[in-house]
Amino acid sequence: MQVSELYPEDVETFQRQHREREYTLVDVRQPEEYREEHIPGALHLPLPELEDRLDQLPRDRELLFYCRSGRRSATAAALTAQSGQSFKALYNIQGGIAAWQGGIVEQVPRVDRFDMSRGAGELLRRAAAMEKGAQRFYTVLAESNALSARLRQTAAELADLEGRHAQSVYTLLTRQEAIPDFDPFFASLDDTILEGGQDLGEALAQWTQQGDLTCLDFLELALDLENKAYDLYKTLAENTAQGQERSHFLTLAEQEKAHLRVLVNHLPECG
Repeated sequence: MQVSELYPEDVETFQRQHREREYTLVDVRQPEEYREEHIPGALHLPLPELEDRLDQLPRDRELLFYCRSGRRSATAAALTAQSGQSFKALYNIQGGIAAWQGGIVEQVPRVDRFDMSRGAGELLRRAAAMEKGAQRFYTVLAESNALSARLRQTAAELADLEGRHAQSVYTLLTRQEAIPDFDPFFASLDDTILEGGQDLGEALAQWTQQGDLTCLDFLELALDLENKAYDLYKTLAENTAQGQERSHFLTLAEQEKAHLRVLVNHLPECG
């Protein structure tokens, strides 16, 4: 198989043009590097383990390999190409994470927030509860005098967006089982954990410590939250979930990616 080269700016265009179920980003760095920071949604598969774990790479997706600089990932892509196994397409990201200008996550995805031994219904309930937590977080910001009137309005819009995302999760859940109408269902959910897995109290404390937020501060805070949510759902889909659950998590990751685009479109307003 042939390995093609991509530059970081090409990857962001690639991601906009592809659905989550069409590609997999593969981080081949060492565990300590991944824990320190990684590109959201990446499957972590260290280069020394690659050949023993090739069966974990999906055959029906395009694979994009990256490392720190592009050298180890070039080796990973070449080994995969020479494995004798068939893959849809293989790419190496030139310059690696050192040249990456997009979102970064600085912690391991909180997959522990989901009990994967439970059925799809319980997993979707957890996802809806985390959307409610994010809605509450943005609602608190929307009511805060620490933000300008314009940013309070943006926070209110984001709170509404999280509520609508919870409704999307609810729709998926109705396909699994008979449940109450959305309003009583949503009211019954716990809201103490944000999408992405962070405790609501911890997130609010971190925000309070920052003091008055500029427009850029606020949007970067929101981008970090959405990146963590995208990273968590994509990681669950790639590493843990199977069948129907995997499909649900890929759908949720797709929706979080749409939220990221909404936030990026607000950046020019910061001047």
